Amino acid sequence: MPAYWNKFQKYRYLIAASGVILAATLALLLMQYRSARRTEAQAEATLLANLDTHLLAIVDEAKRDMVEHADHITHSITQRLVRDRDLPKLARAYTRASRRFPEVRDFFVVFFDKGQDTRNWRALRYVPPNLSDPATPKYLGVPIGTLTDDADLSEGLRSAWLAVHDRAEIAVYTAYAPVSVTDSEPRQIFFHPVYEAASMDRQDDLDRVGLIAFTATAEEYPAPEYLRNLVTRYENLKEGNVDLLGKLSYRVRLDTGNRTRDLIATGNAAAPQRLRRFEAADNLFPNLVFGVVPTDNTALAYPSEYARSSMLLGLGAAAVSLIGLALTWRATRREMRVAQLKSDFLASISHELKTPLTAIRAFGDLIHSGRARDADRVREYGGLIKTESDRLTALINNILELSRLERGTRRYRLQEGLLCAAVATTVEVFRHTPEAKGCTIEVALPAPPLKTHFEEAAIRQALLNLLSNAAKYSGASESQRTIKVALTREPAEAVIQVRDFGIGISKSEQHQIFTAFHRAPQPDAQTKGGTGLGLAVVREVARAHGGKVTVESEPGAGATFSLHLPLLTVPEPAIETHSRTDGHAKYLSN
Repeated sequence: MPAYWNKFQKYRYLIAASGVILAATLALLLMQYRSARRTEAQAEATLLANLDTHLLAIVDEAKRDMVEHADHITHSITQRLVRDRDLPKLARAYTRASRRFPEVRDFFVVFFDKGQDTRNWRALRYVPPNLSDPATPKYLGVPIGTLTDDADLSEGLRSAWLAVHDRAEIAVYTAYAPVSVTDSEPRQIFFHPVYEAASMDRQDDLDRVGLIAFTATAEEYPAPEYLRNLVTRYENLKEGNVDLLGKLSYRVRLDTGNRTRDLIATGNAAAPQRLRRFEAADNLFPNLVFGVVPTDNTALAYPSEYARSSMLLGLGAAAVSLIGLALTWRATRREMRVAQLKSDFLASISHELKTPLTAIRAFGDLIHSGRARDADRVREYGGLIKTESDRLTALINNILELSRLERGTRRYRLQEGLLCAAVATTVEVFRHTPEAKGCTIEVALPAPPLKTHFEEAAIRQALLNLLSNAAKYSGASESQRTIKVALTREPAEAVIQVRDFGIGISKSEQHQIFTAFHRAPQPDAQTKGGTGLGLAVVREVARAHGGKVTVESEPGAGATFSLHLPLLTVPEPAIETHSRTDGHAKYLSN
């Protein structure tokens, strides 16, 4: 801990200075931001209020026009015919109205006793004439539609009327409801009451005796191009608040619940900034949505140029401070990490060096003291000294190799050669090492051999590191002590694969295992010993040959390391596989 603290102390003034600068910059930026946001909020509130007023004017005009047009349509039917219940003449009147007002979807007439609009209810639907049917009734040679009874229709219209009949309307009543009990889709319905007398001069209230009704859709009513003409007129309006709002575009949408589609869309494709519907009490096309988009917000009072410039400068200063602070922390953490890795490396290398040196010294003392006089015993001790010396040499070679690679002094002499021979020789050498004891090593080599440019010593060292790593992290059972080595051909490269069936590597660790001095934090890996240099050397060797090293692994399922090297030729592969355990060869045919 004191070592880390000393490292941190080296950067304390830089960090403190960065903190002071950052705090001052953030304080200034915060004040500028609050001022600018307050100004923007006030300007935006003003803009939205003006847009709401503008949109309200459009919606109110649309409502007025729709209701007035409904009154005009219903007055085209002579109300006396309803009072007299003259169905033939009513059929002719509805026929004329249907031709005159094609925007109406369906016409209806309702009869009930005086003042009894909640009972004695009879509703008839107007059915247009079938021009292709010779039996269609005609009047003065003109085909006439018919008025037909429908019990479901009567009940549906009655329910819709009862929902609005007590409103104090002068002429037209509106409802949005199904027109029959079997129709689940609501429709826009307009009702015009018919009173008991034609004169409205009486002081007392007149009772209703019937209704003239029709339905319409938002797409066609009050005219097919009405909504487009309405928003176009407002789009071109240049007076009062509208002129201050600048250029506006509009959306008139039909919201069916399941989906929304545009009936009218002017200007750009931006989403509406403000939306408005008819009031719920209007009972008028509740699925019709009016929207407005300010495309040229000339009325929006943005913060002054000075405020914007100050904010930009403050943001720039804050960004520079943050970058500086981030770089400082990054450098500090990197130094601390390197220090930790080097500390771990020194502890590990001390153990790794001490183990073979202890064995060498112990067996050397036995030979030197003369206590080992038997020739076989001397040879045995000499063999153990040689094995530990080779282990020590491999360790030192890894250290020296990585040191040369980091300093950039390592130069590879790539020569054309056959990888098969290098791989086979390296595997045979590894079989006789103590690490390979108890391991079954299976080798698959292609025929004809693969040819490429490589430095044999470097490739052998990299392969030995992979084999050592596989043996070290293999499991304890016989099936887990198997190592498979394969040399395969890809379209443009040769791949040396070393697969073990040991403890495996987690996904989070796979991108770090090729870093020098790094060792997996799992307890199973920590107990295996090692310096964390082997895989780092493999990566550098692969890069120097124009290739790469990859790993595929799952915890508990072993790992497969692949060393990719570019090819000179691409021969057709023919596989010969042989396996050998503890120095005894066993050949497998494919």
